[in-house]
Amino acid sequence: MAGEGARRGLVDGDPAGVRAAARQVLGSAYEMQRVADRLNRYEQFTTVIDGVDIHLLHVRSPVDGATPCVMTHGWPGSVVEFIKVIDPLVDPVAHGGEASDALELVTPSLPGYGWSGKRAAGRARERRGV
Repeated sequence: MAGEGARRGLVDGDPAGVRAAARQVLGSAYEMQRVADRLNRYEQFTTVIDGVDIHLLHVRSPVDGATPCVMTHGWPGSVVEFIKVIDPLVDPVAHGGEASDALELVTPSLPGYGWSGKRAAGRARERRGV
């Protein structure tokens, strides 16, 4: 069946080889320690949601009354995508913006990505919101 053939290359929702290729590219093209150092500037937590360990960044704004915002990455992706936009979003005044635009960010790593755990195998589709 065509559908099954297309699925053969998938491993837990990821195209086979994508993770290995990403490691190779990231390891050679980017300074991973520099990325880690940037992420480590922010408060990081793990919590358990519906039995899955979820990693998240919580970046507090220096602006009183900043609007709370959950910012999630897509598939495939990670919170690393947000490194360049976090500071301007939480402290727009320091980046030429208005205080009223300030956000307080919570950026989770989706299950199976980054430092979050994997969801249980066979999990019903309607329960995959986390």
